[in-house]
Amino acid sequence: MCAYECVAVGTGLKCLGNSELSPDGDVLFDSHAEVVCRRHFLTYLYNEMNLCLDSSSSVLRQSTPGRFKLAPGVEFHLYVSQAPCGDASMTCLDRSQSDDTRKANEEKKRRFISRRDEEISDESPANKRPKTEMHGADDSVSLAGPPTQSPSAPATQSMDQSDSVADVSPECAEPLVVSSANMVASGVLRGRDSYNLLGVLRTKPGRIDADSTNSLSCSDKIAKWMVVGLGGALVASLMDPIYLSTITIGAFYNHADAYRAFIDRLEGIVDLPPLYRVQVPEIFHSKVPFPFSRVAVTKNENTRPISADASIGWSSPSDDSEVTVCGRKQGFSAKKAKNNERARPSISKLSLFKLHQEVLSRVNPSAASSTSSQTYRQAKQANSEYQLAKSRLYVGRFAGWLICDPMYEAFKVEGSANTE
Repeated sequence: MCAYECVAVGTGLKCLGNSELSPDGDVLFDSHAEVVCRRHFLTYLYNEMNLCLDSSSSVLRQSTPGRFKLAPGVEFHLYVSQAPCGDASMTCLDRSQSDDTRKANEEKKRRFISRRDEEISDESPANKRPKTEMHGADDSVSLAGPPTQSPSAPATQSMDQSDSVADVSPECAEPLVVSSANMVASGVLRGRDSYNLLGVLRTKPGRIDADSTNSLSCSDKIAKWMVVGLGGALVASLMDPIYLSTITIGAFYNHADAYRAFIDRLEGIVDLPPLYRVQVPEIFHSKVPFPFSRVAVTKNENTRPISADASIGWSSPSDDSEVTVCGRKQGFSAKKAKNNERARPSISKLSLFKLHQEVLSRVNPSAASSTSSQTYRQAKQANSEYQLAKSRLYVGRFAGWLICDPMYEAFKVEGSANTE
């Protein structure tokens, strides 16, 4: 008999703009639900590694001394309350908009482009922004145990659908299709721009008038996990890759879109290193309404939903959830959070780096001593097989993957940024 256990939950729909980022690893750049939940899942894995070393984990086993793998029969499943931002939701978002909403969005776009062009014309050549570097990314899910037909898993609330108020799944049976000649093969589109271009990389946020970011959409990040696994470079240095067995989507579901976003786009990826593969998850549609979705809330005529600034996350076995606002623990402004450990989210890059170092010090003290002098980026780059798997992914439709600027990964495990 299959048994399910909720191990991580995330909510959220905000993403820090490029002007708000921190070089110290203490702030969440991307607080969309799927990303928050996946990062809490990493804290769950580190806890299970410690339990395994104490011979008390039912989830992990040691494949070799100091290296972990999943116990037989253990699988993980993702539930998202509505289609992830990016490629998996383009068709339904397009068709869900009323004519008035579409006109309002076009006006927003026109004003933003006009204002941006005026700012650019005022810049001297020396002050113009550099082009974004390509090929690379930051490590960017509700999860449960083995499924039968319909996986049961806890809820994540995905992306800002502030311009849409209807669950349009039934109307999305036939997606818009464009020829490969019209695709942006090696580039990246911003947010919801050019709905008719499918299968392409997109950045957050969806709104054209919001501060730009280099964070790829949740659709793109989930697709990445289908190749390199859920763990990221640091976790992958300690255990075999972990893949999602199923993905279940609530509102704004279209099977063709989901299949293209998470499976079809990965065709042709070959020559992966040992243990890595192109995972093909089963994809399901849940028709059970998520009670806190915009669709459900707007059914009450006296309720006007407002996009929340806060993000909430949790992982097993903690008794407490964690609330973050603008990438920091709730209650701390950017000024108060500076060099304040209490303001640092448990799922920030620095916090996860510390968890990795703690496990590594138990399984390989000499390696832990070496890592303590490395920057976060150097520690990730040291996992050569993971980096090779990423390089195999960043071809074809993923060739334009955006790199996280090295300055934001130059901090060390004790928290100091390397300015050399």
